[in-house]
Amino acid sequence: QGIPTYTELILGLPGETYDTFSAGLEEILQSSVNNQTFVYHAQVYPNTELDNPEYQAKHGIKIKRIKLTEIHGAVRDESFINEDEDIIVETSTMPVEDWKRATTLAWVTQMFHGLKLGFHLSNYLVKQYRVKYMDFFKYISEEKMNVEAPLIREQVKRFNKKTDLMLEGAPRCNVLPEFGNVYWDNEVAGYLNLSHDKHELNAELLDITKEYLSQRGVKFDERQLEEVIMWANKGIACEPPSAVHD
Repeated sequence: QGIPTYTELILGLPGETYDTFSAGLEEILQSSVNNQTFVYHAQVYPNTELDNPEYQAKHGIKIKRIKLTEIHGAVRDESFINEDEDIIVETSTMPVEDWKRATTLAWVTQMFHGLKLGFHLSNYLVKQYRVKYMDFFKYISEEKMNVEAPLIREQVKRFNKKTDLMLEGAPRCNVLPEFGNVYWDNEVAGYLNLSHDKHELNAELLDITKEYLSQRGVKFDERQLEEVIMWANKGIACEPPSAVHD
């Protein structure tokens, strides 16, 4: 009916693998419900099946307790009582290294597709050249690129570093003082980090996409590709820090 919708996924549930998680994202984006997808880490609550020691042993569930930070909420005052949340970081079908890869892939997908930094580009590639969304986003999230792309590479490194910090108990949200006294989720923080320099972002996306298509033997119209990227990101801009208020 042309009504914008969104889909929510949970990462880390028993039985899921890196490949099935990636395939699930692909299925959603290939469907008509490809406007926006949100991915949340599986949380373990008291008195639930996931909290049952026997169930955890059966599925090889490993849990990490991390500090709680409320997305888009004001940064907690030091006088507040600390709160925590338990998330699944490993199962028998998704080792911790695969959990890290899946987490970074989810953030890259949400940042470029859901938050529209590469929404029109990825849709164009899928429809024009029959590539898969996840193949393109994995190319970025797994840093398979040979081109320099320092802006995008640095953000992927931030994502990877964040997964390591979460495994040490750090919260999943970010604080960017230049964008207010607010907790930002990782894909949003990535958006803010990348969109301040849209000209460099466009140039890097063009180089990455050209290399990606060339490696797959796809003949493409470079001028048309450049126009898609330039047009799609024409309106992207973040206000300068001096204009941002809490």
